[in-house]
Amino acid sequence: MFAPIIFDFVETAKKRPDADDIVKKVTRRDRDIELFIKVVHEIIDILEGDDRQKLNWLIQHKTFQNYYLEKLNSSLKNNQLQGCVYYSKIGNIEHNVTRRLLKLSKSKEIKVVYGAAKGIQNSTNNDVRLISLINFFKRRDVTSLMLGEVLHIFYLKSDKEYLSKELLFKHLLLHKSIQKERKEIIIEYIAHHNLYEYSLFLHNYLKKLLYRSDNRSLIKKLIETLGELNFQEAAPLIRNYSVYPNHGLRLCCVEALNKLGGEENLVFVTNMLMDMEFDVRKRVIQSLVEDSDNGHLLLEKFMLSYLRFLSKVWENDMAPKDMLTFLNKLRSTTNGIRITSANKTKRFKNMSV
Repeated sequence: MFAPIIFDFVETAKKRPDADDIVKKVTRRDRDIELFIKVVHEIIDILEGDDRQKLNWLIQHKTFQNYYLEKLNSSLKNNQLQGCVYYSKIGNIEHNVTRRLLKLSKSKEIKVVYGAAKGIQNSTNNDVRLISLINFFKRRDVTSLMLGEVLHIFYLKSDKEYLSKELLFKHLLLHKSIQKERKEIIIEYIAHHNLYEYSLFLHNYLKKLLYRSDNRSLIKKLIETLGELNFQEAAPLIRNYSVYPNHGLRLCCVEALNKLGGEENLVFVTNMLMDMEFDVRKRVIQSLVEDSDNGHLLLEKFMLSYLRFLSKVWENDMAPKDMLTFLNKLRSTTNGIRITSANKTKRFKNMSV
């Protein structure tokens, strides 16, 4: 019922005070206010530019701010939640609102905490926003989705020059009270948004991590991200990790080295081909087959070198004790190369058709 009024306002409004007449029509009942704001929030997501700004005149009207500030100061959970939702969508908030949201962010009600954390990101004080984000990541009762959303809001609301210059995410990654699985969310976010300015920091961070079972998942995430960010300086460290006796870690290293590319990295994984587990060997073969330049040459050298090795073994009657295991691995590897190459050729034919 409010949509026609709102669209008419967007068409005819010229200045902020034009919102007064609309607000008078919808503030007779609490239910009308809440429904009106809900409709405005739904419409604002599909508008841009000046039209979006006009809806902000409505949302930010002093009448609505006072109404939801009362909700925010209420002792009732539902009222607090309504206030948090409103102030998370209003734009910049005043200091008294920030103080109240900071208090609510310490609540035992996780929905209120979540709403308050998002609302605080509208503060004009960057230090307050960062501290709030750190405290939110320290809580044990929030989900990964909640963490990811508040992190994204923090990033969007931050001045990009300040964000990159200060490397604000490092405060989260270096904080001892934040769980390691939470830090993986931050690292994944850096990779997803291609924040190349963090490459050197992540590389140094990986260097300082001790290889322990409780660090393994974090180490894998760092290696994966350094590969995604194409940070070439990380290649020697990733090659070192690729020899650790852990299947998942070795596979992660192969993936990262494949993304980094370059002859040195491809030669390295080729030389390790026979010493790797089946799944890792499979991924190496796929990587080499996909590289139509260096990869194909290296596979050819690999095949020739092992054929020469077998010839020398049979000629000199010096087969090792585990020769059967070796032959099975070699057969598996050569079959893998043949099948992967055939599949690639088949895909190209289908694409050309």
